[in-house]
Amino acid sequence: MERTHNEDILKTTTSEVIVDYKKGLDVLLQRSFASGNNWFETITDHVRWYRVQYASHRFGKKCETPCYTAFFGGYPQYSPYEPIPSWLKPLIDRVSTSLGGVPFNACLFRLYFDGNDEIAWHTDGRKFLENDPIIASLSFGARATFQMRRMHNVWPPCDGSSTNTTTESYIDTSTPIRTFVVGDGDLLVMRGPTQKHWHHRVPKEKGRRPRLNINFRYIRPGFKAEAGQKTYYKYMVHGDEEAPKSWLYKDILKRNGGMLKFCGVAHGTIGMGNQETVETDRTKPAVKCSTAGSQKENCAQDYLTTTNNRKKKTGDGCSPSEQQDFLFSNEDVDATIFLSLPSSLQHELISSW
Repeated sequence: MERTHNEDILKTTTSEVIVDYKKGLDVLLQRSFASGNNWFETITDHVRWYRVQYASHRFGKKCETPCYTAFFGGYPQYSPYEPIPSWLKPLIDRVSTSLGGVPFNACLFRLYFDGNDEIAWHTDGRKFLENDPIIASLSFGARATFQMRRMHNVWPPCDGSSTNTTTESYIDTSTPIRTFVVGDGDLLVMRGPTQKHWHHRVPKEKGRRPRLNINFRYIRPGFKAEAGQKTYYKYMVHGDEEAPKSWLYKDILKRNGGMLKFCGVAHGTIGMGNQETVETDRTKPAVKCSTAGSQKENCAQDYLTTTNNRKKKTGDGCSPSEQQDFLFSNEDVDATIFLSLPSSLQHELISSW
């Protein structure tokens, strides 16, 4: 146990507890809580995602949620209502049990498809939740930055940005911003009076790959439960639209150019996030495999044969059959660019496909 002033920090190899009684902070971070169980694939196979549009009375303009969202749960006697799917219940039970039996009955989903997606500074404190709600946040996919800042008032009258002089007075600038990096399967829990004193956000992040988050909450019965449930469905599902558009993850991936989007092809480089970067040689003619039928097959096969003969000497790369199937099924993929990628990245692209 480490202790600094009024703050207790308990660290183990897999978890970290941060409690600061004076500043109203109580956070648990448990690493790899649910990793290695293909939850990212399970969720993306089943959940339909929304990009919610709504008129903001606060800002006086039409807004769009800056990431993809979905929502399940609440009380069936209120509308709208979408029951929590059966495939998700074992995960909810596991999170609930680990936290002493919290009766979570609502799940907020957010998909941060790339580094342009974000969620701004906010508190999760609501009157229809408990007085000191337990907010459990489970991450899957790529690593992402999660930040917290202390507030003198968590409900500032303006947009919450530190550049606004009216709002800035509500931010406790004497307390440093806390930054966590959450990865696949990590569980971050905010509890106690945290929502009364702290904002949190997921900022934009250059090069970030797809990451999704499940936010587990308990809507207490009775007081404002119906209004609270309607609020969640409005801002997580339908917005101001009667029939909002929704997409499966595979559709989002396709409309954004597939996993090759995360390679800097347009800038003459190949890379993903902090992984290895390879320069493409633009002095050589690219082998485009975008033609149909036997022409495309011959084009790809010639290049694969040459490239894999070279890779046999080094022992790296995917199998020729995997590469060939991937290239034949993706007409817009340049074989030269794909085969110049590091083998680890080829594996990731093929796995995503």
